[in-house]
Amino acid sequence: MKDKMLKFAILVLGLSALPCLALTGFDPDYDAALARAKTSGRQMFVLFTGSDWCGWCIKLEEEVFSKGEFLDFATNNYELVVLDYPMKKKQPEAQKKRNRELSDKFKVRGYPTVLVIDSNEKVVFQTGYEAGGAQKWVESFKIGAGLNPLYTEHLGSFDKRVRDVLDKIRKEFEAADKAVSGDKRKMIETEKAVAAKFLPEVKAVCDDLKAKEVPAELVAKKKDLVTRFERLCLGLEKSANLDVDKALAEIEEIEKAKGDKKKKAKKNSGK
Repeated sequence: MKDKMLKFAILVLGLSALPCLALTGFDPDYDAALARAKTSGRQMFVLFTGSDWCGWCIKLEEEVFSKGEFLDFATNNYELVVLDYPMKKKQPEAQKKRNRELSDKFKVRGYPTVLVIDSNEKVVFQTGYEAGGAQKWVESFKIGAGLNPLYTEHLGSFDKRVRDVLDKIRKEFEAADKAVSGDKRKMIETEKAVAAKFLPEVKAVCDDLKAKEVPAELVAKKKDLVTRFERLCLGLEKSANLDVDKALAEIEEIEKAKGDKKKKAKKNSGK
């Protein structure tokens, strides 16, 4: 049922299918990278992506992960891992199963998600799509991913508070799974209720962050965090204010269009 809830969220967000890119230097084998991290003492840079459907993932790969400036920095500081959750691209069943286990373990709720994880599998830093290109990412990670203690001192707690809220949201959905039982209307009503419940908490974090005085080196990073949290607030507000009947009609229309497309493709393949 959790997979159904996630697919439902994808439909509501209207994410578009796009061609995937190949990532250089990233290992799809999390466990092998973890073993290397334990030997080397390095942290792991773990990318959770939807390579053949997630527009923001593909944009991030084009703008950052394919650039030499980022790769030079990242390969010298991290064990690079990519965990892919494609819709069309085929994967070995064992890899699909392991990737699902890891997304559950680290409470990944959206794509792209980037985690910096130490060799004991503790999350040190978390982010998603950020505009600005490779140079901005390198500077951001030097500050935010434990390479500068100023971030941990002044801004790390805000990241943690938001991760904690997202974890509560995940648990609310899991608790509602049995009651929902695939009923689309109940799915929408659940999303609406959960968003309304936790929106004030995220707004409080955002307001506290805006009021926080930080050293000059962290002003740009603080601005980025505020932007990220404001986007999360907007998403929760949108969900909290959903028109249930309208959202249900839109989902059914999307599913009907997909069904018609499959029928047409099947008919054409039989010619």
